[in-house]
Amino acid sequence: MLILLFIYLLLREHILFYLYIFIYLYIFTCRYIILFIYFYMQIYYFIFIFLHADILFFFINFYMNIYYLFIYFIYLFITYFYKNIIKSL
Repeated sequence: MLILLFIYLLLREHILFYLYIFIYLYIFTCRYIILFIYFYMQIYYFIFIFLHADILFFFINFYMNIYYLFIYFIYLFITYFYKNIIKSL
C-alpha cells in the first residue's frame, strides 16, 4: 500500500511543489500536525481516485492542500509574533 501511495504521489502534477514545501516545514519546524493533515489528505484523495471518483476530487484536494498551507503560515506568523513579544518583556 505504501509503495502504491508513493508511486501515486510521484505521478501527481503538483507533487514536487508540495514535497519541497513540506520537507522544508518538517526539517525546520517539525510540526507533525501539519504533516499528518497533509498526508491524510493525500491518502483520502488516493482512495477516492481508485474508487473511480469524479475529477472534481482533484481540484478539491489541490485547494484543500493550499488551505492547510495557508493555516500553517498563519500559525507561524502568530507564533513568531508572540515570541517577539516575550523577548521584548
